[in-house]
Amino acid sequence: MTVLIVGIGGLLVNLAAVWILHRSSEHSINVEGALQHVIADLLGSVGVIISAILIMTLGWTIADPILSVVIAVLIVYNTRRLLYTVINVLLEGTPEHIDVYKLCSDIEDVEGVTLIHDVHVWTLTSQVEAFTAHILVEPSWQGDPAWVLERIEDIVHKEFGINHATIQLERSASNCTEDHHVEHLMSRVRPADWRHSHELSHEP
Repeated sequence: MTVLIVGIGGLLVNLAAVWILHRSSEHSINVEGALQHVIADLLGSVGVIISAILIMTLGWTIADPILSVVIAVLIVYNTRRLLYTVINVLLEGTPEHIDVYKLCSDIEDVEGVTLIHDVHVWTLTSQVEAFTAHILVEPSWQGDPAWVLERIEDIVHKEFGINHATIQLERSASNCTEDHHVEHLMSRVRPADWRHSHELSHEP
């Protein structure tokens, strides 16, 4: 009976903790980890209550180890998403909710932009992503580069929710000192613009 009472008390306390933590768990890996820990305790309390009832009524002492194994499996199953998220952050993986191909396509649709290359999108921490890219602007375009940069930042920040962005505008891929192997992309640039780009980059 004492075990049953303790189990019920633990269940009530853990239910209250789950209710409190659940509201913030989606915004923080730390809170999510704490929530999973409390859920594990809650499942333990449920196991204690069930095994106590079975032992008191039917004498099934084997119920306790069996329920312990079942609860352990449930805990591992419930924490798989958190484990994947943590590994993705540690490896600076691409966030699942960001469509990088659509992001690049939207940026290339901006007036004056020829193509985007050297694109990196990765997770810094929970709900915080970073973006870096080199943007090739059409050499013959007479618009304001500051407007292009502002429009791209609006797309990155407002439309895709990426917190940190580092964007490098280029008038010519030849002026990019880093080797990004973009020759295969240049087939998308109009020949006249590509020739003009080379001319600009080789001017004394």
